[in-house]
Amino acid sequence: MNARLAAGRRAPHRGANGPHPPRPTRKLVAAEAWGGIIVGSVTLPFTPSAAGAVPEWAQLLGLATLLGALALRLRCWRALITHGLRRSATPVSTRLRDQRRDERRVRLGAFVAGGMTVVLLPIPPTWVRFWFVLGVATVVLSTMSLVVLRWETTTFARRRFRPRARPRPPLG
Repeated sequence: MNARLAAGRRAPHRGANGPHPPRPTRKLVAAEAWGGIIVGSVTLPFTPSAAGAVPEWAQLLGLATLLGALALRLRCWRALITHGLRRSATPVSTRLRDQRRDERRVRLGAFVAGGMTVVLLPIPPTWVRFWFVLGVATVVLSTMSLVVLRWETTTFARRRFRPRARPRPPLG
């Protein structure tokens, strides 16, 4: 048994039924952004514009990344639907608005990832400039996603944990 529970203190509950349930979309954005940075930094040195063709392993790695993003989005979509069925201390209107917005974004992202996979398959490896620009865009957009995610997280923490201002007594 947990020592904190045995001592009579309750451990704070941070699960899906807690006062502030986790948002799976934040995990999705973080996983996709870190994956994009890693894949882009690995493949960019092998796709300079002076090369004759992009190596096959770089193309396969990009395809695997797109398929992984699609799988992550579908898993996140499932998690969003099941989180909507659980209770929490968040007001219902706020929770439903957030869930609708997140579901719309994840659904659109799933269709885009599937479409990009179909569109990028027939592009030849001799289009080195295209692959290089795509790699640079991946790294830049992934970095921007991480910066925005960090900014949202710190803004949320500042709003949540900011001490409340005490009312001043009248000067009268």
